[in-house]
Amino acid sequence: MTIGAMSTRGIYWVVGVISLVLSLVICAQQAVVNPDAICYLLSANEVGAAGLSAAMHLCGQAAWPFYSVMVYAFSKVSFLSVTTSAYILDAVLTSITVLSFVKIVEALGGTRRVMWLAAFAILSAHQFNSVRQYIVRDHGFWAFYLLSVVFLLSFLNKQSLKTALGFGVSLAFASLFRIEGAVFLALLPMLALAGNGSLRVRATRWLMLNSVGIAAVLVVSAWVLMHPQQSLDKLGRLPELLNQFFGGFAVISERFVTAKTALIQHLLPYEAARDAGMVWAAVMIALYFANIINNLSWVATLLVCYAWLSGVTSQFTRHAKFTLFGYLAINLTVMAIFFAERMFFSKRYLIALTLILLLWVPFALDKLLRSPHARQRVIAYLAMIALFASSLGVVTNSGASKNYLRDAGEWLAANVSANDGFYANDIQLAYYSKLYGNDIFAVMRKNDDINVVQAAKWQPYTYAALRLTKNKPNHFAGVIKHNRARIVKQFQNQSGDQVIIYKIPRQVG
Repeated sequence: MTIGAMSTRGIYWVVGVISLVLSLVICAQQAVVNPDAICYLLSANEVGAAGLSAAMHLCGQAAWPFYSVMVYAFSKVSFLSVTTSAYILDAVLTSITVLSFVKIVEALGGTRRVMWLAAFAILSAHQFNSVRQYIVRDHGFWAFYLLSVVFLLSFLNKQSLKTALGFGVSLAFASLFRIEGAVFLALLPMLALAGNGSLRVRATRWLMLNSVGIAAVLVVSAWVLMHPQQSLDKLGRLPELLNQFFGGFAVISERFVTAKTALIQHLLPYEAARDAGMVWAAVMIALYFANIINNLSWVATLLVCYAWLSGVTSQFTRHAKFTLFGYLAINLTVMAIFFAERMFFSKRYLIALTLILLLWVPFALDKLLRSPHARQRVIAYLAMIALFASSLGVVTNSGASKNYLRDAGEWLAANVSANDGFYANDIQLAYYSKLYGNDIFAVMRKNDDINVVQAAKWQPYTYAALRLTKNKPNHFAGVIKHNRARIVKQFQNQSGDQVIIYKIPRQVG
């Protein structure tokens, strides 16, 4: 059987296996876990050692504990370490994301060839692949978030209770990984009101889509009424959502005024002061969309624009267009609010948005490949080569090695006692040293403040381990050399990044 003749079910099997293997290959090459993973892994261990409540208070991300609990439960069942368990779970969740993506393309009317192009598009998505090795709860959010698109498309076509429940349950699970899922669960049912039919029919559809959300609200409300003495932190990050709803725009307004004032004082001439607000707004909008394009990639962005301008979307049903642009609108709004408040993005924050945009890419490639003009077919092949090449470095792990960081941490674990005063300036290094235990987050907050360290004059420390990045200044290195510390061990990678371990004299200054 040729690939072109392969059954639809066969496509999903092949794509699912490729995604799993891709995740495991990328994860197997990782010398150290990402910084956020430290919170999830330690809190997963804490679930078993001290219970859920203690785990939720261990670190910031653990306040929304479902992911940590899931990692802990899988590690107990599989008898694997929490790190290995997390990697395997994330690989499975990422495969669900990939399969859901292909399923959405099929539901939009994609042929088998378009489904293969969809698989190629998401398996070649650079930013999506670059976070496969991250131990973060986002993997679960993306999986159930895209699964909700599958169910919503099906519901708007068939309007069955089964697909309505599938939509609600998917987003309920997405909310257990990231609180943003609750926003989608609350707002997306509004699409049912915009469809055809009488007001009664549309209201019925709205209630069906809201059935899980309404049930969740009733359960949480009943719990609060039955346990009025319990503190709100038992609800995890739900109070944050309420605070964001009532106070978010005040924060945005305050940030905007502060930025506009700084612009007037330091950059703009007096004559342009009255336009400072407009200038800053234009800068923020430009930066916002530049982040989206960089996350999606310039090649994929051009293909999306081509799909929109060339009439590819004309084959989508009205319900499909409502669904896709509904997800886009909510994503754009939520991310715009976040950006206006924080003025930064981590690359993974935009992946939920760019996964929806990426859905147009296979249709654009298919249209170019079917063109009678050789030039357009060549453009399609060049675009596919560019997409594939952009992710090749992620798979081959062509970046600078971090083995030196893990080697340094393990040397510290073997040669330095927890009773010795120990200072580290990097949380990954501290994690592998195992010298801070569950206090690592509180200790690292102090270690990051050079004023605290200078005030102590290094007296509490016997050893100090500094992670130094090439061409990046580090204030702690100068301070420690000034105090006559002796180098006892050095670890370095091929790029010049290093960890230097110092022995500090007992009497300093």
